[in-house]
Amino acid sequence: IPAIFTDEPAFNNPSATPYNEAGGILTWSPVLEDEFLRRKGYPVSFALMAQTRDMGPASARYRCDFWEVATDLYGESFFRPVREYCDTQNLGYIGHLLYEGELVGLTRSQGDFFKAIRNLTYGGCDFLTDLTWPVPSTPWGPLNNVAAPKFASSASHLLGKTRTMSEAFGLGSRWAVSLRTLRHLTDWQVALGINLILQHAMYYTIQGFRKWDCPPSESYQNPFWPHYRLYADYAARLCEAFRDAEHVCSIALLVPTRTLWAALEPFDAEVVSQAVRGFENLGEALLRLQLDHDYISEELLWDAELENGAFALPAGVDSPHRLTTLVVPPSRTLSLRTVELLESFTAQGGRLVLCEPSAVFSSEKGEDPEMVRRLKGLTALRVGGTAEDALADRLAKLRGVFTDHPKDVEIRRLDVDAGSPAGDGTENVIFSHYRKAGTDLYLLVNTDRENGISLEAAFAAAGEPARWLPETGEVHPIMPDQVTRRNGRTILELSLPPAASQLIGFSEERFQGTPARLHAGIDGRVVRGLPDDWRFQPLRGNALPLDRWQCELIPLRDHPLRTVARRIWKTSFPLNLELPQARLLLDGLLTEKVWNRSVSIPVEVFVNGSRIGEFEKGTYLDHLIMEAEIGRHLRIGENQLAIETTGILHEPGSVRHPAYLVGDFALERMDGRWVAVKPTAAEGSGSWTDFGYPFYSGAGAYSQSFTLDGDDLLEDGR
Repeated sequence: IPAIFTDEPAFNNPSATPYNEAGGILTWSPVLEDEFLRRKGYPVSFALMAQTRDMGPASARYRCDFWEVATDLYGESFFRPVREYCDTQNLGYIGHLLYEGELVGLTRSQGDFFKAIRNLTYGGCDFLTDLTWPVPSTPWGPLNNVAAPKFASSASHLLGKTRTMSEAFGLGSRWAVSLRTLRHLTDWQVALGINLILQHAMYYTIQGFRKWDCPPSESYQNPFWPHYRLYADYAARLCEAFRDAEHVCSIALLVPTRTLWAALEPFDAEVVSQAVRGFENLGEALLRLQLDHDYISEELLWDAELENGAFALPAGVDSPHRLTTLVVPPSRTLSLRTVELLESFTAQGGRLVLCEPSAVFSSEKGEDPEMVRRLKGLTALRVGGTAEDALADRLAKLRGVFTDHPKDVEIRRLDVDAGSPAGDGTENVIFSHYRKAGTDLYLLVNTDRENGISLEAAFAAAGEPARWLPETGEVHPIMPDQVTRRNGRTILELSLPPAASQLIGFSEERFQGTPARLHAGIDGRVVRGLPDDWRFQPLRGNALPLDRWQCELIPLRDHPLRTVARRIWKTSFPLNLELPQARLLLDGLLTEKVWNRSVSIPVEVFVNGSRIGEFEKGTYLDHLIMEAEIGRHLRIGENQLAIETTGILHEPGSVRHPAYLVGDFALERMDGRWVAVKPTAAEGSGSWTDFGYPFYSGAGAYSQSFTLDGDDLLEDGR
């Protein structure tokens, strides 16, 4: 056992209001009273009152002091003892916190992400749904699948952790998930610094409610399971390429933690919104401009070694990250210690970007006119509107700010003018750059799932380029006629189909292997366009859910115990074909137990009056969704399924999930019902519902015949 896993610890429960809303729950512990007095020198009652009302000019100080002490105690009392125990057992301590991507929920539940994660062996995050760029209007609330991986990877980079894990794919497209989606979400996460994917989840069974708990299952219940290794090997190779690699990055984005500490309780909607939206918008815009960055906290700035206009982290190591540009989002509260560092940083030539509105409170004093004066005196690039501007405006502002900032990779779209503004598709391409064993690795990801892009990429690396293929593990040097050197950069023309990626490596020595071209297809030429003359064939039986039931309750008063009751559940379904082989799937009931899993609930199943005696472990959906062969009991016309359950001193069983009829049939809608009919040849590339398979869950094959002549072939016969 290499490690133990912790899932979503928190020092309070902000679930009622995890996002940008008032009404958070304040953390409390009996030790806070004495510890607060010892650490801050005044009673905690002042800080508690400041969480509910205005306590005058020092209010921000009181609030920050409370959150700081609570956060420190959280790490000292929970995370550190667990880590120390794991150290004695030679175990890693991994997992993820609660609400990594949602800044208000993260602050309310952790206080400070970096303080909490410091004691874990790896950086970690949760990655829910199939979202990439934030979409505030989603039913999941303002989930941020940019911030969560960025917080986790930044912790690994700046705290010296070798791996960054993600508990990935919970609710990711749910049961509509595909291997293509899993690959795209993996590319996205790796580009944001993840290098260890922990799948959520490999279900032992999806019987009963489990299938709706937090789907999908990436196990045998999913139709793509026979091909899952293609994805698993891809993800493993891609993650391994970046394990123990050095993140090449010079930009840091400050997390406005103290601003939130001072504004969450009582809730100041304007300040919280400016801080959160400004931080999120800046992070997104930097990525869309191919300006990779790490998140950083004020405490990590204090821990860094400041030398020659760069914050070096982790301090004391041979090859630390050197952060030469610091971006400060709208932050109404900062520590005086941070302001002093900013003065030294800019005096040494460090690049500072301050986003308005800037701080008016210090965490040491509260209202602090002297700090305001010092901030105004800083040599900094000042940007306004980052919390309110539309994406195009944000990109334009930051493009101006970073005009002379050296970029690891500069890209332009090939089919538009070189000077085209944002909106040409390049804003959908993100990248990351790592260095490992003398090789510079660049991962470029097209985040657009509908449109491909052809682009020219100018890499700062000057070595010999090669295309790395996580699909196969092969590395192919790029053909010399596709490589251009200009102004100290290596120029490559790349093709990125929708939701696709390219991994390019640069090494001082040329990679050995078969040279590769960078364009898809055979020399980029279309050999033959195929018509929409496909034939569709499902690769296993169709399914008809039986979900309309009538229930009859029958008390058995003649029973000696007089506590026996029976339920009879009935449904019917029409067949317009003979179906000599068909299986009935029952989800639940047959596996339900009475009283702490002691004995089974009595259940009898009848098809057209015939008792079905033998049910076997399932093979169609799940091994605990039991199956029985019922073909010999079926008839053309109306068929009836009845399930009788009995309760003796306990509740009789209930039909909580649909039963399924599975066999070789198609479905047709007649008089408001689905009727099983004889399958016919399905042609074209239309909807499976139109072909008669509205509920089919499985793989399907498309085929057609075509003829090639000599003009379609290359000289070598391909």
